[in-house]
Amino acid sequence: MDSWISTATTTTFGRVRLSDTNPIVVSVANLGYRKAITGFTYGSNVLTGSSVDGTLTTTTIGLSTKAGSVAGASFAGNPKKATITFTTAYPNTNYSISITGAVARTFTYESKTTTGFVINTNANAAFTENVDWSTIAHGES
Repeated sequence: MDSWISTATTTTFGRVRLSDTNPIVVSVANLGYRKAITGFTYGSNVLTGSSVDGTLTTTTIGLSTKAGSVAGASFAGNPKKATITFTTAYPNTNYSISITGAVARTFTYESKTTTGFVINTNANAAFTENVDWSTIAHGES
């Protein structure tokens, strides 16, 4: 007989089931993913685990996203620009970028790579307000 227990973390992405044949099963029913694994890690929308048969499984859960904020004083040059470098690279450049700021500028991006991009303020005047950015991988979840 299976008994369900919930995870006690703030990142709840499924349910953990205890059973006789598969010690731990991670089930993300709304995404259609179900795999028996003996141990797992979850980070950056990727579930990685060792399955009961010893194979390593990596499954993307949802679309990968990244976001951050840059202080206006960090922008340099004319026009003012700031380089964004991701902690973890995207597998390709198939992602969208959104940039917003508290200062009246027409923000654009340039030099888009798997590891980051450059925010261009398209203006020379210095400013101190934060500029927020977010990215999301192309696709459907």
